[in-house]
Amino acid sequence: RLLTRDVEDIDAQARRLTAPLEKYLKAIGTVEVVACHSQIGSGAQPGELLASAGIAIKPTGKRGSGKALERIASAFRQLPMPVIGRIEGGVFLLDLRCLEDEPEFVAQLSRLESPTTKR
Repeated sequence: RLLTRDVEDIDAQARRLTAPLEKYLKAIGTVEVVACHSQIGSGAQPGELLASAGIAIKPTGKRGSGKALERIASAFRQLPMPVIGRIEGGVFLLDLRCLEDEPEFVAQLSRLESPTTKR
């Protein structure tokens, strides 16, 4: 079912999620809806790519942006329902193809540990 999900539906979901994400991340970066691709399969046989949409979170400032991206990724993984994204092209990318529980995703954003805190 998720493999056949319409890209326009995924894009609309990404646009709905932009404001809640900006609310919690505006101090550390920008949030932008982007076109991306979802990979089908894994391992030695990664399969093919499907057009998708997602949200790119880009840390403000150039210095230390790699560490900032790692902290953002870690903060999302620490949520009660862990959120796994990928670091790609200088952004933390959330591909939304498989996000089914949008209200739960939004509800837990307030629990994000400050990604700016060094560990």
